[in-house]
Amino acid sequence: MKFYGYSFVSSATAVVVLASVFTTSSFAEVDRSETWRWINLADWHSAEKYVQVWKTSAKGMKTRGWGEKGYASLEVYENAMRSRNVALISRIKKDYGGELMVIPRDTQAGHWERPEFRASMRSVYPGLSDVAIVIQASHLRYGGVCNAFTKAGYDTMLVAVGDHEIGDSPWRVNSDFAQMVSFFRAGHAEVFHEKSVRDLENPDNPRL
Repeated sequence: MKFYGYSFVSSATAVVVLASVFTTSSFAEVDRSETWRWINLADWHSAEKYVQVWKTSAKGMKTRGWGEKGYASLEVYENAMRSRNVALISRIKKDYGGELMVIPRDTQAGHWERPEFRASMRSVYPGLSDVAIVIQASHLRYGGVCNAFTKAGYDTMLVAVGDHEIGDSPWRVNSDFAQMVSFFRAGHAEVFHEKSVRDLENPDNPRL
């Protein structure tokens, strides 16, 4: 049986494709109709756009809002960003196929615990607690990823948690940020497991 793995490393100018083929001699007589392919999209860093819902950035924030980027509305911006991602992923599907999309980590920038990010989110979702902002951002961001990959033809995904999925370093001991890590994980799990696996009132839930 052969397992084909394609790894895509994105840059500003190109997508570099690395192919690896693993052959297990003990399965040499297995029907080749069982051959399947997985696509490995490492360090994608292309999904933060799904959580940029504010028109104007808060003071001190590096990421501009959709209005500052020249879009007429949030809907126009979201449609443009979604179309861009779907087009890229569809190209991968067309050229290389694959039954399983694997993203080992680092789908976005993270940093959702920062005061500037909280201020920008509250300009759209007023009254959210710090924890609720992380959960809301997770649903926006990861929901956008699921929709884009599904629309492009990948119904099966395996997405792992990396440093950016839990806010990005540093996590200083006893800091407020370090206390947020479990909620970053909860937001990720709620979307990709398609159900809540962590009760916010029970932070010691062993399932995470």
